[in-house]
Amino acid sequence: MSVILCRGLAALGAGAATLTATRRSTAVTEGVLLPPEKLNQPPGVAQSLSHWQAVSVNGTYHVERTPPSGSEATQRPHAAHGHVDRFALRDSSNLVNGVPHPPFIRQGPWDSIASSGQLPNHGDVWVATFPKCGTTFTEQIILLLLNSGDPSKLDPRTQNTYRHASGVGKIWVEQMVRTHIVDETDKTDKWANARMTLEEFSAMSAPRVLKTHAPRHLFLGTEPDRVPSLTATGRPAPIAAKTKVVYVSRNAKDACVSAYYHAANPHDTGFPFDAWAFAWLNGLFEHGRWADHVAGWRAEALSNPSQILWVRYEDLKRDPEVEIRRIANFLEVSASETVIQNTIRHSGFTAMKEQSGGYQFFRKGKVGDWARHFSPSFAVEFDAQVADQLRGVDNPYAELPSE
Repeated sequence: MSVILCRGLAALGAGAATLTATRRSTAVTEGVLLPPEKLNQPPGVAQSLSHWQAVSVNGTYHVERTPPSGSEATQRPHAAHGHVDRFALRDSSNLVNGVPHPPFIRQGPWDSIASSGQLPNHGDVWVATFPKCGTTFTEQIILLLLNSGDPSKLDPRTQNTYRHASGVGKIWVEQMVRTHIVDETDKTDKWANARMTLEEFSAMSAPRVLKTHAPRHLFLGTEPDRVPSLTATGRPAPIAAKTKVVYVSRNAKDACVSAYYHAANPHDTGFPFDAWAFAWLNGLFEHGRWADHVAGWRAEALSNPSQILWVRYEDLKRDPEVEIRRIANFLEVSASETVIQNTIRHSGFTAMKEQSGGYQFFRKGKVGDWARHFSPSFAVEFDAQVADQLRGVDNPYAELPSE
């Protein structure tokens, strides 16, 4: 049985909202739109969010092409002849507190870690991002700053995953830490050697470099309220004392494009790009909606600047020295000029890809690649939806930076 959950998206904002979206969409104009077949788009059919609807099929979300009506039937011949496209969203049925997660992060283990009371440690350094927004890039920078700028201690091929032998690397807490003794089922994937029990994790010395894609309200690096409420407050628990979080954001269109080629790889499984953008905007990608993620962490960063540093991916790409010095100062790392320059040199996209042996995880790392995927009208439509989702939020992308 299929249940239609939403058809299209909310009506596009009019007047000033649309004008603002238009200005944002034209801030980066590099690139030529890829041909339809490269984006899995039917020839002759314009990109549009309104061509898609979300449906639930046996507990898993899909996006499905809406049937055309009236004059639209002649403009959308691909759908007019009775061909209905439907694409499954792999992670949509694996929910942690209502938010989609990749298959290796599940509600039971997450609950066990969250309720253990053993997670935060003074001196923890977290890299928090929405997926495909510069996570590995930022981890490389921080690990270089903490390891004298020496790239030989790092392993970009594993996205710098923690190695027990060297004691160097980042830990993706939700993926790698277990409250129980690691069992055989945890030894069958590429992360097996990095997994650890909560006791092992708690025994590690500071500073631990930790990764998360959690929205603010699911962030595990917190401590109980000093004056607890006996009723639901709707507010997340406070960040643990002496914890530092570097939050890295990326403009919505580039983040959406990068996710199109990530993990389950919607591009390779036949998703038309506009169908993917619809799913991505609707929060059917792992870790929910980009706008919700940004809104939660933006509020924290503005109210708690001593513990949260906001970094834009575009600024890291455009002026890495300035941003790397900001990160070093925030983390109170006394880095020499040699360490700063080595960090700049060995955290660049090309250097990381070369060190990883050309690992395909590193796709492009460019700013503005969205212009090859969004038609001008589709960029305006997409931007208007993002603006609506960010209503009332201090938008870090009110002006879209370029590389």
